[in-house]
Amino acid sequence: MKQVLKKLLQSIGITIELFFALIACYFTLFFVLAPFTIEKINTSAAARHEVIIIPEGIHTDILLPIRSKTIDWGKELYLENELKVDTFQTHLKFGYGDKNFFLQTKNWGDLTAKTLFRTIFGINEGAIHINLCSTRDLDTSKIITLQLSDKQFHKLIRFIKSSIKWSNGYPEKITNHPYSQYDFFFNSSKNYSVAYTCNCWTNEGLQSSEQKAGFWTPFKELIFSKYHP
Repeated sequence: MKQVLKKLLQSIGITIELFFALIACYFTLFFVLAPFTIEKINTSAAARHEVIIIPEGIHTDILLPIRSKTIDWGKELYLENELKVDTFQTHLKFGYGDKNFFLQTKNWGDLTAKTLFRTIFGINEGAIHINLCSTRDLDTSKIITLQLSDKQFHKLIRFIKSSIKWSNGYPEKITNHPYSQYDFFFNSSKNYSVAYTCNCWTNEGLQSSEQKAGFWTPFKELIFSKYHP
């Protein structure tokens, strides 16, 4: 019995040591890569499209107009009827995250140890969260406002669309969720992990549209520090 208990305690000790070693490696990598910046690609093309990056708690969203000369998201994502819920709203917030976390944790009070453990240590299904909103009352000191050319805007749209999982030409919409009628969810083609977080997704969107970006941005501060030093 003593031998079994001894081996059990040794296993627990090794597990704890590995846990803290992984955390140390993660933050070491974070501090090594955080200072690096991928610079914006300058273009002589006219800036025709405003894109806004906004902070949402610990993560970030990409704010785009519902309709433009380039794309009508209502038609593209088959949300025309749903968007009629409030015709005064002019924009959509696009965010990415862990599908299970999105669906199980509407508020921080809903967070369980199981969901947290799975989000931190797993490689999980991702989801795209879209929220109907407007640009009114935005705190301009806390957002990033970008002006994109037609080419850059097309690249950003292509990135967002490629982040959504499609079946037979239709986006895979998640209909069973605890959020409001202003919120829409789609299965993502990208898996979520601590190495590829919601902020990494936003950062990849910036990079894909030739904007200034970080090398690796698991935390939102690493994005905003590039624009608001």
